[in-house]
Amino acid sequence: MEKEISINNLNKFALTIKEYSKNEKLSHVDIAYNAKAYLLAGVRCLEEVKIPGGVQVLVGPGIVCHAFSIELLLKALLHFHDIEIKRIHKINELFSLLDESIKKEIKSKYEAIIPKPGFESIINQAERLFVKIRYEHEESNIEFPETEIQILNKIFYDYCQELWDLK
Repeated sequence: MEKEISINNLNKFALTIKEYSKNEKLSHVDIAYNAKAYLLAGVRCLEEVKIPGGVQVLVGPGIVCHAFSIELLLKALLHFHDIEIKRIHKINELFSLLDESIKKEIKSKYEAIIPKPGFESIINQAERLFVKIRYEHEESNIEFPETEIQILNKIFYDYCQELWDLK
């Protein structure tokens, strides 16, 4: 997949929760910038890095970072629209809480790039990626949808970037 995300641009704007006191609430923009940090981590993990004797790609950690970034972007959108943010990590459940027009736009943008297996398939896969990858050693034949999850993350981030004029 061609890299559309500039690491240099993302690097200088990535925030961490450590910058805030425990009593201070994060704004939707702060949450989006935290998501950007995980997007950056996902991009870095999925890059091919030359090592002695070959090339290294950290697929599992990269996918987990992208999935967590998507979760944070969904929570930022919910916060922005004054929708209660549930303390859950299920991406498809968080997505279902968004307004229909937002869901339609995100789905349409994703399916314009990857029509099959379709948006519902990747959003459902993304929900289970944390557990599947965490227990990868116990399962066989785990599929890693690294291209699809990167594209989905980029679509969510671009949507938020346009909405809030993120830098």
